[in-house]
Amino acid sequence: MNGFAVLNVVIGLFFVYLLLSMICSAVNEYISAMLNKRGKVLIAGITKLLNDTGAGDRTAALLAHPLIRSLYGKGGRRPSYIPARNFAIALLDVARSGAPATDLTGVLDLFEKDSVFDVTRFLADPAITAALGNPAIPDTVRVKMLGALAGAQTDYQKLQDSVEVWFNQSMDRVSGTYKRYTQIALLIIGAVVTLAINADTIQIWQRLAASPRLQEVIVAQAVQAIPSIQQELQRQGQLPAPPADGTTSPQSPSAPNDSAAKAAIDTAQARLARTQLGLGWSRAELARLGLVSGKSADPWAVLEKIVGLILTIIALSFGAPFWFDMLNKLVNIRGAGRAPDENPRKPAAAGKRPAEQAPA
Repeated sequence: MNGFAVLNVVIGLFFVYLLLSMICSAVNEYISAMLNKRGKVLIAGITKLLNDTGAGDRTAALLAHPLIRSLYGKGGRRPSYIPARNFAIALLDVARSGAPATDLTGVLDLFEKDSVFDVTRFLADPAITAALGNPAIPDTVRVKMLGALAGAQTDYQKLQDSVEVWFNQSMDRVSGTYKRYTQIALLIIGAVVTLAINADTIQIWQRLAASPRLQEVIVAQAVQAIPSIQQELQRQGQLPAPPADGTTSPQSPSAPNDSAAKAAIDTAQARLARTQLGLGWSRAELARLGLVSGKSADPWAVLEKIVGLILTIIALSFGAPFWFDMLNKLVNIRGAGRAPDENPRKPAAAGKRPAEQAPA
């Protein structure tokens, strides 16, 4: 094979990896939605964040706040994502409520002194607010009180901003925990999918390398499918989506959707069927592996099959975003290269006009 044919084979292989990874990701999201895994990991992270090692009073008080409670799904389903602003406002509200059972004010000692709460609580009194507008109040007193109010508001905003930063940093660790769980889940799901459809990397490579027509079919499908796959991955939150201003920004995690996961699986399966690779187990192959009664196994065939399946399983554990990025890069490289049927022209001979050159 020449270099262009090798590139076609690699693109075809990576396209298969991408489709299989999308199936595995959809299955993982479906299972996570059924088990509410995101919500459980999030609540566990908040409990650790609040150092709530006791009866869970701090976490319970925070989750009962209306700003957090409104994020719950049907049947009290835990939220899979909490905006940092909601968390900060809810935490400060619960801390200012002075409920002794929660003792959340101790969590905020890293950010401010108790005097901020005292001033804020004092200036929140309606009688004080009314007094500020009373013309009988001397200007000097009014100026001092308004200055105190402005200072308290500024300090409180700084405090809220600090809590948001604190929460976001902690959620980065929570995201890391969920990603580790996802990698393990993808490894297991990838093994099941690979064995179920006989997605043997070595066999796929051999089939692609032996058929230039099959290479062109799969490469054409990959090039055509890239834009729609990118949109699908962006909707699922696996790829950052460009906002209206053209800059790229990550999407906030959305709640897993059972029907969306099923639709993603069906779409990936349909694309995989159109590749014409003929994935699956044949009786002849099972016999060669000694899995049919009365047939002895070919040791080299068994070893090759094991290696090919393991390579696929490892590849699928990288996830759909990784293979989309790799496939997109290779397609761009192929598009920038010379077409396979384009022959380079011979340079004109020095000192001769075109009409005087010998025909090729």
